[in-house]
Amino acid sequence: MLRHLKTSYSLSCGAGKVIKEITMKKRGLYLTALLVFSSMLILSCTPAPTSPATSNAAQPTTAPAANQSSPILQADAAWQKVVDAAKKEGKLTIYSFTLIGDVGIATANAFTNRYGINVDIVTGRGAEFIERIKTEQRIGQVMVDVMEGNPTHILNVKANGHTISIKDVPVLKEKDAWRIDPLVNDSGGHLIGHRILTFSPLINTKLVKPADEPKSYKDILKPYWKGKISTGDPALTSADYVTFVTMLNHKAIDLEFLRALGNQDLKFFPGTVDSARALSRGEYAMHLSNSDSASASFIKEGAPLKPIPMEEGSVVQASTVAVIKNAPHPNASLIFVNWMATKEGQEVYTKAVGITSVRKDVPNYSPVPIEPKKVIAHTEEDANDVAKRFSEKFLVQLWKK
Repeated sequence: MLRHLKTSYSLSCGAGKVIKEITMKKRGLYLTALLVFSSMLILSCTPAPTSPATSNAAQPTTAPAANQSSPILQADAAWQKVVDAAKKEGKLTIYSFTLIGDVGIATANAFTNRYGINVDIVTGRGAEFIERIKTEQRIGQVMVDVMEGNPTHILNVKANGHTISIKDVPVLKEKDAWRIDPLVNDSGGHLIGHRILTFSPLINTKLVKPADEPKSYKDILKPYWKGKISTGDPALTSADYVTFVTMLNHKAIDLEFLRALGNQDLKFFPGTVDSARALSRGEYAMHLSNSDSASASFIKEGAPLKPIPMEEGSVVQASTVAVIKNAPHPNASLIFVNWMATKEGQEVYTKAVGITSVRKDVPNYSPVPIEPKKVIAHTEEDANDVAKRFSEKFLVQLWKK
C-alpha cells in the first residue's frame, strides 16, 4: 500500500495558561472552576473512537457534511501531493533494457516536459541489474529508482525483497482501458505491464526460401537448420526462458524437444537484440526467440526479416516496470511508473519502439505484427517459474554443454 496515497487527520488542542497566584481565600472556588474547565477541555480534545482496521480511512456517513470531499477528490488531492513532491525531487534514475537510443530519448524527453523531472537512463541486461541492485541494497547505497524490462528479471529482484507494491497508482483504476491486464505478471502489484511482447522465431528472407520456412518448432530440429540459428545467451537473457519454459508448462513442447534443440549448434549472443542484429546482417538464417520489439527497429530500417508464428502457438507476455525499495527519489518513481501506463506515456513509448501497447486506446505501432496461430498466455505462475528456472540456469545446462 502506498503511503503517499493515504490521507490521515489528527487534532491538537492548546492548553490554557496556568494561573500562578491564587489567594487562600478563593482557593476552593478556583479549584472547582478549574476542574470543570479541565473536564470540558479533555472532552473536546478526545477524538471519536475508530476501528483499528479503518483508522486512516474516511468513514462513511448517511448524511455527509456539506464541505466533506468525495473519496475521488481526496485521492486526487493525495496524488497531487505525490506529484508536487516528485517535482521537488527533480530527478529519476532508471535501469532499463529497452529504453535505449531514440526510444530512451523520446520517453525521457516526454516525461521531463510533462513533469519537469530529469531522467537518467542506465541501459544494460536484466541479469546484470539483478546483481547491481542486490549490491546497492546490501551496502545501503541505492542508486536506482525504477527498473524496466522483462518480468523474469524484475521478479528475481522482487523475490529478494527489493521492490515495493505500486498497485494503488491512479492509472490502474482505469478498468476498461487494457488489451492485457497490467498486473498479469504479479497480482501483488509490484510489476506493472507497459507493453505486449509476442514471441516467435524470426528468419532472414534472403537466406530462407519460402519452401524452407518452418511451420512447427519440430521443423527446426531438421539437419537443414544446424548451425544456422542464433539466440540470446541463456546465462544472460531471458527471452528463451519466456518462450520455452512457458510452452513447457502449457505442454506445447516437451523436455526432449529442448534437449534436441541444444544439439543444433546454437550461436549465443549477449542479448536478443544482438542476435537479431546478426540475423539482419545475414550471419544466421534464424533468430530463435524473437519478440516483436527486438526486431522492430531492424524491420523499420528495411532489414529482410520475417516473424514465423508456429503451429504450437506464440507466447504472449507483458513487459514491466517496477519501483525499487529505498529508491532515492520515491515520489518521482511513482509518477514515472504511473505515466508509463497512461495513454500519453504509451503513445510516446510504443510508437518509438514500434510495439503493441497494453492499452486499447493506443494504436498498434508494430511494423510487422506477429499474428499467433495460437496464443499461449504467459501467466503469473509462468513468470515465477521462468524467474526460478533462469536463476537455476535451466537452459544453460541443456544447451551450453
